Amino acid sequence: MASEVLTPRSIAGLTPGRVQERSPWLNMMVYALSGWGKTTLAGSASVVDGMAPVLAIDAEGGSESLRHSYPDVEFIRITNWEQSVEVYSDIFDQVSRSVFPYNTIIVDSMNECQKYGMNSIMKKVVKKAEEKGEERDEEVPSKREYLINLEQMRRFTRGYRDLEVHTIFTCLCASYRDEMTGKVNNQPLLTGKFQAEVPALIDEVWYGYKREIGDGDKKKMTRILLTDATDTTVAKSRNGTLPQTILEPTMTDLFKYLTSSGAKKNG
Repeated sequence: MASEVLTPRSIAGLTPGRVQERSPWLNMMVYALSGWGKTTLAGSASVVDGMAPVLAIDAEGGSESLRHSYPDVEFIRITNWEQSVEVYSDIFDQVSRSVFPYNTIIVDSMNECQKYGMNSIMKKVVKKAEEKGEERDEEVPSKREYLINLEQMRRFTRGYRDLEVHTIFTCLCASYRDEMTGKVNNQPLLTGKFQAEVPALIDEVWYGYKREIGDGDKKKMTRILLTDATDTTVAKSRNGTLPQTILEPTMTDLFKYLTSSGAKKNG
């Protein structure tokens, strides 16, 4: 009787798989202050064999930064949550039928998509209140609306993450000074509980920052990518092959690390 439920290749009707047989598709988030180059880094996937061609879901008008650097990136401009849902639904359908013409999707940016989601929720709340002859401020969500938005963003993130394509999320950075330690802490600029949850939903979460490197006349401002957490900054890499910091990162370098099982951490 037990053999009908549990066999070497079936547990509760599910088939175990080897870890090395996991999906080859990557999902990642890069967050940083405005102007660091998040969209440009994501767009550099368009010159990587295995990641190109690339489609950007442009929720904040950032695709202009790719015009000269990575002009082969194609984009869809969305301006509200309803458009976001329609775009995802069509992408899901095309991926499911193996007719989606892109290998990588950029979601630019997650913080803007969360705002769209909350705006959609609050418009419905205000409309419902008006129908009852009540007043409700569209700019002041309640705990209930935050919880709806939280579930909205969980589904949004899992939806793109689980597509059979590479997915790159961008996000702004929230920096604040700890009054006890005086240190500046950094994490994705997202609202409510989703800010703490999102790193658990994505395999690679990287923080971008700038620092002057060099001496004298050779000193220059350098873009740096942090791939592992510190006591002040949220970051992680489930892959385990990335150096902790990478100077002037490109998707060419990152893709090599992430797809080379024999690579070793050395940062």
